[in-house]
Amino acid sequence: MPITPEFQALLEKLKSCQKEHPYIELDPPAAPEAIEQLDKACQETFGVALPQDYKDFLAYAKFISFGYGWLYSAEILLETNSELKARFPDLLPPYHLQLGRCKGRRYNYDGVSQRYYIYYLGPMGVIYPKGVKKIPPEGIKVFYVDLYSLLKEEVEYFFRHLYTAPRLLEPREIELIQKIRSTFEYTYETSFLPPASFKAIEKADRQFREEFGVPIPEFYKKFLAFSNGFRSDLYTFFHIPDEDSPVEWLKSEEHDEELYFINKDFLIPHNRYYRVLKWDDEEAKEMFFNPNYFIFGQHRNFLEITCAYDMSTHCFFTLHHYFHDLKEEYPDLCSFLKEIFYMNK
Repeated sequence: MPITPEFQALLEKLKSCQKEHPYIELDPPAAPEAIEQLDKACQETFGVALPQDYKDFLAYAKFISFGYGWLYSAEILLETNSELKARFPDLLPPYHLQLGRCKGRRYNYDGVSQRYYIYYLGPMGVIYPKGVKKIPPEGIKVFYVDLYSLLKEEVEYFFRHLYTAPRLLEPREIELIQKIRSTFEYTYETSFLPPASFKAIEKADRQFREEFGVPIPEFYKKFLAFSNGFRSDLYTFFHIPDEDSPVEWLKSEEHDEELYFINKDFLIPHNRYYRVLKWDDEEAKEMFFNPNYFIFGQHRNFLEITCAYDMSTHCFFTLHHYFHDLKEEYPDLCSFLKEIFYMNK
């Protein structure tokens, strides 16, 4: 059966964004025999028949990624659910299937009630479903009557907050950022953060001037207007608080104790830390501290490596706090991003 007109309209709208947003991906349709083989395998292995609307979806696209989440292809669906059944039997109830995922949520199907649901793993970066006023506690399920309803709520976030991000960066910079975002090796759900509002950027710039005597560099104000920071498995680029953000933990630098560690990923606290750090001696301070350095990111595994911009030379570099002589400068944001994300490629 063909997918419903409203479902097709949603997918066509997504497909039209693929060129500009390469992390949007819709593969060609799955072959009818492949869909039937998957259905048979799910019934035999998991005791769950594939719902008709999911089979209809596979006949339209065998895989879909919308940036911060994706629905599995047939091969990944079987592999993932087989592994869950064998290694983690308590994570998925009997007669349930995991159809897709993102960093903070899982897209599941309940074969008993024949409903879809999102299973929330925790609060980081969770997107508010329609009608849910606050982030559901860990383990809470939000149910949907069909696949279209589930996917519509997820994709709606993209169109509301990511598609509309101002294009103040250079096209080649945006293209490279999107390429990094689309690489599953580097990215996860909270890489796809909504832009900071201009009001929040102006407020952060004013606070930066008052505290450090210099403005936030123009390149980073443009970056914040495109994405309020960036989170990956390799590097984090720092955020600013935005009380109008749809992401709860981006609203303020102050958090409950369980999220306090996020505080180090905000722009002004990190630059404050760099400037008031108690160096071992004056010689070390003279060697490492430079008031012209703007610190905008950090390596996730080696916290002594930070992303820096010299406001006097307009060059980008990684600052190694213990090996200052390793500094290698790059003349623009693109060449710097290529180096830190693809230096081993």
